[in-house]
Amino acid sequence: FIFNRLIDDSNSKYCTCSHGYALKQQVTDLEEVCSKISKKYLYSYLEHVIQALDVLVMVDKSLFLDKSMMKRFFPKLNYAQIQRLLEMFKTDELCPDPVPAEVFKFLKTIGNPDLSLIHI
Repeated sequence: FIFNRLIDDSNSKYCTCSHGYALKQQVTDLEEVCSKISKKYLYSYLEHVIQALDVLVMVDKSLFLDKSMMKRFFPKLNYAQIQRLLEMFKTDELCPDPVPAEVFKFLKTIGNPDLSLIHI
């Protein structure tokens, strides 16, 4: 639910580096609660959310030009999900640079155009 809400068009205002950091803090707090009550299945769901937020807080978006780096840092996300997050990304004071156009071109060449793959 959290992940799907994050990538929903109506929530694009939250797709900034600043909001990403704030949400990461809240998710970290939730992770701690999950570990205390031994709810591993909740943590496995949070992994998608954490990795989505990592996409937003990554200042150097040129990382997304390297397929092996994406698989290493974002193993729970597919290319369509990463592309969606980057398309929704808004610049702010923490990350004033937009996503380079070559990143979108690259993702379109390797990604799956099936939009049904975006939601989990």
